[in-house]
Amino acid sequence: MTMPAFDYVRPDSLEDACALLERHGPDAMILAGGTDLLVSLKQRVFTPRYVVDIKRLPELQRLDFDESEGLAVGASTKLWDLSQSEVVRHRYAAIAEAAHSVAAIAQQTMGTLGGNLCLDTRCWYFNQSEMWRGTLGPCLKMGGEACFVVKDATECYANYSGDTAPAFMVFGAEVRIAGPKGARTAPVHELYTGDGKTPIGLEPGELVVDALVPTPALGTGSAYKKYRLRDSVDFPLAGVAVALRLEEGQCADVQVALTAVGCAPERSPKVEEALTGNPPTEEVIGAAAKAARSQARPLKTTVMPPPHRKRMVELIVKDAIQSAVSRCRSGSEVPEAMEAGG
Repeated sequence: MTMPAFDYVRPDSLEDACALLERHGPDAMILAGGTDLLVSLKQRVFTPRYVVDIKRLPELQRLDFDESEGLAVGASTKLWDLSQSEVVRHRYAAIAEAAHSVAAIAQQTMGTLGGNLCLDTRCWYFNQSEMWRGTLGPCLKMGGEACFVVKDATECYANYSGDTAPAFMVFGAEVRIAGPKGARTAPVHELYTGDGKTPIGLEPGELVVDALVPTPALGTGSAYKKYRLRDSVDFPLAGVAVALRLEEGQCADVQVALTAVGCAPERSPKVEEALTGNPPTEEVIGAAAKAARSQARPLKTTVMPPPHRKRMVELIVKDAIQSAVSRCRSGSEVPEAMEAGG
């Protein structure tokens, strides 16, 4: 498949990039790693007049850690670099695992943090070729009047499938956003509208500059787990990030976030409540996992049926909690499967 015609623009500064995006509005799209955008262009999912290449902007290319300030990850940081960073692997294991789980190494060496955080929602109808979609016409997400996936739907329920967002959320991260009106910061969860049609809550001309992550409390253990059909390439059908500490044998500072089971990544207060103040016994962890299953509301937007995905949420939440607890007890946050960088 070939891409539609567009004007390629490479701004020299962050200010120029924001000005271009504001001026051209929905006619302009951001290019960073391009692992998702270029596929969508070939499918004619998007047909922008302008593609704005931001990957060389120096403000977006940092990966720094300071004990008092925490971790700063530029939006253009490659997912592979994020997953292999020693400080990330030792202090923020869930973030390293999430970055390492995106597609395969080929995509990780191209894909960026900003692109993954701002990933558009997906649906088995929307993310098809133009010819394939032509059999029924445009859906709600494309400006049509019907959803061809969820029966009688009056709003779009396309699925958010980014891996890194929940991992940043459980560490209390914020994103720094640049725009025509200046810079602002917001908690990661505020990036997401919960609307499948327009899932990313950036104003015209705005773009994500970096993610800022506080230094985790001593003894924190974390993990990211996902379910997908093919380990090498697929988006998650369900994903979970967990961060917690053990205090006198009881779970404390518990943070849990789910992804790929709705239109946005979201915290799981029921799971956090089930764990907080309790010892991480098999019974307690099992109850917390069942709470996650009850919260998850996947719809028929992927190839797997919702009941199956709800069941898998329960299993991966249990696995993630056990991994986080194990890391608390061992005093090591380095993901075991990544010891050799594999």
